[in-house]
Amino acid sequence: MKSEMALEMNAGQVLLSIENVSKTYFMQSFATIFQLRRPQQSIALRGVSFELRAGEITALLGPNGAGKTTLATIIADLTRADSGNVTVVGLPVPERSREAQQHIGYLTTNDRSFFWRLSGRKNLEFFAALHGFRRAEAHRRTTEMLERFKLTSQADRPFHSYSTGMKKRLGLARAFLHDPKVLLLDEPTNGLDAQSTEELLELVRYQIQRTGKTVLWATHRAEEVEKLCDRVIVLIGGEKRFDGTSELFQDISRRHMRFSVEVLSPAEDYPRFLELIRVLELTVATEKADGKVGVSGTGDERQLSSLLSALLDSGAFIHRVEREPEPLHKVFSHLGSLG
Repeated sequence: MKSEMALEMNAGQVLLSIENVSKTYFMQSFATIFQLRRPQQSIALRGVSFELRAGEITALLGPNGAGKTTLATIIADLTRADSGNVTVVGLPVPERSREAQQHIGYLTTNDRSFFWRLSGRKNLEFFAALHGFRRAEAHRRTTEMLERFKLTSQADRPFHSYSTGMKKRLGLARAFLHDPKVLLLDEPTNGLDAQSTEELLELVRYQIQRTGKTVLWATHRAEEVEKLCDRVIVLIGGEKRFDGTSELFQDISRRHMRFSVEVLSPAEDYPRFLELIRVLELTVATEKADGKVGVSGTGDERQLSSLLSALLDSGAFIHRVEREPEPLHKVFSHLGSLG
């Protein structure tokens, strides 16, 4: 009851504010050091602004080099912005970074942030001590996180012996260890299989629902947006090109959605079937040993209806129809062209 009351009080509270943040890197070389040539510039972020509220899971999307990791490291004060303002729970970064970092949990893609020869338990106890927990409290919090992220049975194994999924879960345990209000999770499912990914998404969803934190979830996977996230922010070339609900982003993704159709065409009608596919300007994507043929290239539902009617008239049997969402890189290209 107490936790539910706390969630209601925190609902809608701004926990992270990014205002007009910009960052440019300069590529140094011997020629630039001795002033024989001007250093090359790489603009990572261009005036990015947004706010994250309690209880909100926000997907941070964008192609490689879009500025996602740079933004996360600026929030965590591992990198300094050239201009703009960052506040975490009302605390300005970097001016009050030490206080702000007590409210930030950061999961990176780098396994080297752990001590490989130490056990999972010893790693967590070490990081708990860095957050100022006394020994007894560090032990209690570590035990709680190991249980929460289903690592108790492997807690005393050295980190280097962990599977990819176990390392990811220990990374999450570390991010949640000091009960932060803001979570920065950089590609947390990278390298995981489908089952491990689903389990991890369920763990995070449950933890956020019961604690009212806010999450910035950097990912390349469209299915994670649909299953987990409330909101989507897209960075392209360091600029914010989209900021809206998950539903709106998925609507944009579906605008150029394609359908694939798997059919069974009688052998005697197969030449006529191929001619029909050519006339309809479609492509044969797969041909299976059992005679089933996969066709792709059709667009909206009206075009799909005409295709299905034509296939049935040709004597083919419809085996399966599936939607094919537009790949994320094409969505990014579309959003980038709007700028």
